[in-house]
Amino acid sequence: MLTYNQIARDIHWIQSSPAIVSPQHNPLFIETPQQPEYKLSASDFNTLHEQLTQRRPLLGIYYETLWQFVLNKRVGCELLAHNLQVRQDKRTLGEFDVIISQSGQYIHREMAVKFYLGLPDQNGNSRSWHQWIGPGLKDRMDKKLGRMIQHQITLSRTEEGKAALASIVSGDIKQEILLQGYLFYPFDGQCNPPVGASKEHPKGNWLSISKLNKFLDLFPDSAVYTQLPKQLWLSSFSGQSDNDQLLNRQNLLDHLNVYFQSETAPKLISCCRKQNNTRTEYQRFFVVPDDWQEKATAASTV
Repeated sequence: MLTYNQIARDIHWIQSSPAIVSPQHNPLFIETPQQPEYKLSASDFNTLHEQLTQRRPLLGIYYETLWQFVLNKRVGCELLAHNLQVRQDKRTLGEFDVIISQSGQYIHREMAVKFYLGLPDQNGNSRSWHQWIGPGLKDRMDKKLGRMIQHQITLSRTEEGKAALASIVSGDIKQEILLQGYLFYPFDGQCNPPVGASKEHPKGNWLSISKLNKFLDLFPDSAVYTQLPKQLWLSSFSGQSDNDQLLNRQNLLDHLNVYFQSETAPKLISCCRKQNNTRTEYQRFFVVPDDWQEKATAASTV
């Protein structure tokens, strides 16, 4: 169950974390909007928590719900519509993530949170979007950006999109794309940031299970670790120091070595240090099966 503190941290993260792709690459992309920050109140938490329980517990839906709630609460911003479907006869062409009114301007904003692992390449080809792969091997950065640029954000320019907005928008509408998340770099291979990446994008490392012991040499003996379930992938981990989910180095090695004997899903790990009575994340990394890179390389060419 998501607590008040967790949701409050995630709301702060979506409002402050740099985007992955910068507007210098394509003016459709925006950095995280720098407006007065909305801070979650106790009464708002109850309302938001109820909304979250009514939606599927998927990270992308959680992220969208947080943004919709924030946009509806921010001073000087009005959320006019969200997840508004556009149809042609009985066929759904797509949907608008959010339509907002702000400073006298109508805005159609498409938003997504993504996590990509870069493939090492001595020739520097990791700058290409197709070299950045989702941990589950089903998502690729070039395909996601292509869909956002060529389909999702163009919806408000189509006749069907304009018809869906007719009762909501009474003037010109601006298109924006906000892509947040993390980029993970290989622990022991050359990998450049993808072309157009924001200079301040959140980052981590990834490594195969056979290299985990060597990788952990980088951290102090006092470090502890926790596996992050997918719904906790946004903000940095913070937890009580007596949390039984916190593992020391040997516990982590033992657990993941057993896990990857039968499972293939990558694990996102938070490395934490002690701060007062809490453990606070200072680096995160994916641990993947030993054959992950081979499969990801194949996926990058499809």
